[in-house]
Amino acid sequence: MAIGDFVYNAEHRVVVCRVCGTCLTPGGPRNWKYHLRREPHRMRDEELRATVELLSSYELRGQEELRQWRPNRRTPCARIDSLTAYTGYICVCDNEGCDYVTRRLDKMHDHMPRHKKMASQHTENAPLWKACRLQTYFTAKGRIDYFTIIEQEEKDQGVFLTTQTSSTAQQPVLYTGPLPSSQEKQLFSGLRGDIQVAARDLEDKASVVEDAGNGRADREPWLVYTGFPTHLRGLRDTEIKSSFKLPPKRDILLGGGDEPGGDGSGHHHQDDNNHDENENDMRRILDAAEALLRSAYMLVSDRSQDRKMTHQRAQTLSDFAWGIGKKGRDIGFRNFKNASTLTTYFNKMKELLVYYYRVVYREEGHFTREGEDQMMPRDVIKPTDKQQQAMDDIFSALREEDEGRVEKIGGGKNNGVEYQTRNEVKDEGVNSGHESGLICAIRRFYIALICHSVGSTPFRSPVISFCAMLSRKALKSKSGNDKNNRKGTGNDKLDEAARRRKKLSSWDDPGNYNSSLSALVWTAQLLLFEAACFYERDDEDRIPGLLERLCRKYMHQREETAFGHILQWRLYLSTVARSAISRNQARWSLDGQEIDYLGTKLHMKHVSQLIISEYKRARSLLYDDLLFGANDIIPIEAWRLHDDLDAEDYGGSWLTDKRNEELLSGTHDALLRQIEQRAELRQVFVRNERDDTSGSCEGKRLLCRQAMAVYESHAQEFLKLMITLKHVSPAPPLRAPELLSITYANRGRRRSILIWEKMVIVYVRYHKSQEQTGKETDNIRFLPPPVAELLLTFLAVVQPLRQTFLRQVKPGALLSPYLWSTLDGEVWRDETVSKCLSQACGRAQVPKFKVAWWRQ
Repeated sequence: MAIGDFVYNAEHRVVVCRVCGTCLTPGGPRNWKYHLRREPHRMRDEELRATVELLSSYELRGQEELRQWRPNRRTPCARIDSLTAYTGYICVCDNEGCDYVTRRLDKMHDHMPRHKKMASQHTENAPLWKACRLQTYFTAKGRIDYFTIIEQEEKDQGVFLTTQTSSTAQQPVLYTGPLPSSQEKQLFSGLRGDIQVAARDLEDKASVVEDAGNGRADREPWLVYTGFPTHLRGLRDTEIKSSFKLPPKRDILLGGGDEPGGDGSGHHHQDDNNHDENENDMRRILDAAEALLRSAYMLVSDRSQDRKMTHQRAQTLSDFAWGIGKKGRDIGFRNFKNASTLTTYFNKMKELLVYYYRVVYREEGHFTREGEDQMMPRDVIKPTDKQQQAMDDIFSALREEDEGRVEKIGGGKNNGVEYQTRNEVKDEGVNSGHESGLICAIRRFYIALICHSVGSTPFRSPVISFCAMLSRKALKSKSGNDKNNRKGTGNDKLDEAARRRKKLSSWDDPGNYNSSLSALVWTAQLLLFEAACFYERDDEDRIPGLLERLCRKYMHQREETAFGHILQWRLYLSTVARSAISRNQARWSLDGQEIDYLGTKLHMKHVSQLIISEYKRARSLLYDDLLFGANDIIPIEAWRLHDDLDAEDYGGSWLTDKRNEELLSGTHDALLRQIEQRAELRQVFVRNERDDTSGSCEGKRLLCRQAMAVYESHAQEFLKLMITLKHVSPAPPLRAPELLSITYANRGRRRSILIWEKMVIVYVRYHKSQEQTGKETDNIRFLPPPVAELLLTFLAVVQPLRQTFLRQVKPGALLSPYLWSTLDGEVWRDETVSKCLSQACGRAQVPKFKVAWWRQ
């Protein structure tokens, strides 16, 4: 790293790091060293010292002084050389009182209500914001403060921020013969304007749901079967989406301010009372509904002490075809769901509650009637008296809670602040004897929705109407530029087109839509079981009888109930999905070297480019950082190792095989010896224990927690690199849950990483259909030798030191057998794999893709 990579700007009195594109924080040598030691500088020893001395010789402004002397946003300044510039937007609604700027177009849309305007009012002739170029001294969270700049070429041409310029160049017009008259020019000008209006009219028509159509080719069989187009005819997609959208969560501590890592405009947005009391009530209701669903899951979970689910009861819940002579093995209620799946399923049930409130319960309704003869969902839905009474009871319970809180705030212990918090409601079990009236009312509401006979008019049920709303899906960009569309491109016309496209929707695919129905069915089964356990809590022997009566009457394929229709739809859609041709097809080039799928084109050279990039980073991180650059640590190679594939001893693996003792001798404390023998490492990792009574630092030595945390961050980064190498290099790729289930040592089950015939193999038995079929399938993958060497060296040398660090923080603790887990044993979330894969593509400068794309 050269000294010339740092530029001092005397006008602004800042030092710009050319490599990072940001200014160094004015915190003095301590902050500078922290910056210079990290990527991409990685400075050490004399180079670090010399650089810090050079930076200390400059006269720099402090953070508050820079904020005070920040250039006026209405008067763009010259661009600071080497400082990263961004495309952004500045509000022009009030040039005197508002200078709001942001890089994200959606943030500018959210800002418009402060001026009592809507983003849809923005036009080229009457703009509400303008594109501009932005810079900020610092990019760290809480320090972003943008100012406007003008590029040198623009300055030379006299272009200013307040000058209105044409966004598109006019094409030259070549006339033959006499020039057109003014009336003729006006005619053609109007025709050109009508072309643009026609494009918008087409988009407006696309945002309204149409009927199935009269032609045979226009009629989707599954839509005709369900009747969704007729029920949704004439409704706008934006209103359909907002009819069941969950209200945004509010952070009590932050007061609903900017999101972390927001636009950094320097403005602190207030709530502005945009969310009325009804929305606040709905948030409290949804919190209670979440508590009810979570406690219901505890009744069926294998890991719960309150479990009341048995195999017989599971069969009763899933006996959808009882009495019709079905053949084959019965599949009981599947009581295990991944955490992410559980959240998705519970959100569907909460969206149902929101939909009922906005569309059915509120007097003003939700949808806009375009014509007098238009049938609205509210006109078709016929809620039962029990459903209406249950919703009334929900709001009555809210008012009772409010009155109770007011009474307790008025007097009592601790100034009366003794009411139940949201977390206490969630932690409280529904059968604990302390159940609130709100949870009881929500239970009655859900049961009333499930136990609803609809006869020949299925859309009488709010549940069936809600299912119709779920059949519309938002159009996704196939170019992979969704993130850029959210931020904006700087071109007003392109940004406006992207904003209008976000409002468009289409019919979902039968297979994907079936998953939404499965979520509703599974959650309804869960609630029926919870209700049976609650109402028969005094005599649990009567739970099976009540459960059987409820399921046979309301959860049967031949019953004309809300879920009877849904179960019939699921059978039909499963058949349609199996015979349907996927709309998204992968297309190979004629030479077989490039694949195009969902708008992403990947050449075969990109695959090797990605693997080489990640391998180099992983090797450098392992040997330079995790192994402290030690030269006496020999890499562990598979061809030199032995492994007993049938060993089942607890904690056993190739690391404990006696035949490897000579080769692995000293690896268990190799890094600990490095810290002990090298003074620079002792200075980093060893600290004196402070005596709190005398304030003295004399006494026994301890390992520094901050240093251990930095080392662990390097270990986690190495695992992120390895997950890309494991997922991409051997084919075919595993799914994220299968990949994250890999273990390196025996615990409750046999390990996944084995050594066979001088090669490292990954043996996974979990797969997607295991929960449905109960059968295990062998998934075997071989690691390339260079990748295997990195993994084996990490397990043999680095893991023992991580174990030592863990036991310093948690005495007696053991490392998790899962390879991809944190130090405290938490296995990574499924979406982490796609995130790591996308970041790896960015580092290797290849087209970005994620797990699902690569598997396809």
